[in-house]
Amino acid sequence: MKDELKPVFGDDGTFWMCYADFLKCFRNLNVCKVAEWHELRVKGEFTKGLFDSETQVRCKSFYELTVTSRQKVLIGIHQEDERIQEVIKRKPYIAVGIAILKKLPNNALDLQFIKDFSNERQVELEIELDEGEYIILPRTTGCGINRPPSANDEGIRLLGADGNLHPMAELAVRDIFRRLDKAVISNSLDFEEFQEFYGKVGVKVTESEFKTNVMKKFCHSSAGSINRRGFSDFWIDIIKTKGEETAWKWLAKWGYDRDLYPIEARCFMFTIHSLEKISINMVPQQKELDLEGYVNLMILKNFGEVFLDKPN
Repeated sequence: MKDELKPVFGDDGTFWMCYADFLKCFRNLNVCKVAEWHELRVKGEFTKGLFDSETQVRCKSFYELTVTSRQKVLIGIHQEDERIQEVIKRKPYIAVGIAILKKLPNNALDLQFIKDFSNERQVELEIELDEGEYIILPRTTGCGINRPPSANDEGIRLLGADGNLHPMAELAVRDIFRRLDKAVISNSLDFEEFQEFYGKVGVKVTESEFKTNVMKKFCHSSAGSINRRGFSDFWIDIIKTKGEETAWKWLAKWGYDRDLYPIEARCFMFTIHSLEKISINMVPQQKELDLEGYVNLMILKNFGEVFLDKPN
């Protein structure tokens, strides 16, 4: 191999290792689609809610995809990397999958492809799509979006003696920030996104009040919006001015318990790679259009087995 590749060994950041050693250090290998591939990245969110009188976890949105000619498409759902400090302690990977439905002329839907649930950080589906309109539905079992039964009461104080957020509180605030920073990944929050935050905690705010009370105090970006640092400073100010109990109530509204376990929602990144440009539209889920229930019925119809007539 050395004769064929003619490697140059030096202090340049590259390294060589045998296959056995590679398996000891790495569980998977990602191949980046760069040359000749078009990429779309959109943030998504799984959230807990009441469906058919049962508590279930579903994706807040589905994705409409228009394909103008037959082509190869790579669709992926990527969870937050567990290597980020402390993430795995509060947010273990959840089982996620993908369903792809094609829109038919009579407004019916046909289940074309299914990627089964996996507890890995990411799931991907590489397929050939014919010309047409499709619905991409990220799916999850929801297992893992809860407080572990073995978790202990940690008695967390949101603000430390140094005036900074507790590390777990900082992670929660960053998570809320990511959930608010929607489809256009700008790493900042504008008035409309901040309105969503205030709406969930039951506070009304006008754009003028936002500019006066939030922007002037916590804006750390040249674009005139609130970045992640400014959002953390905003929470510190809330704790100091309104009290820790108010901050805890707000965190509860956003789905965190008293030990800052996220028990309501989980963010992910939705990606599409294609050889030709395709258009995508993110559509909020509607209760009258039960896509998850439809997919489950199609899976049972296409792949299920009837046991009633089988001998024990």
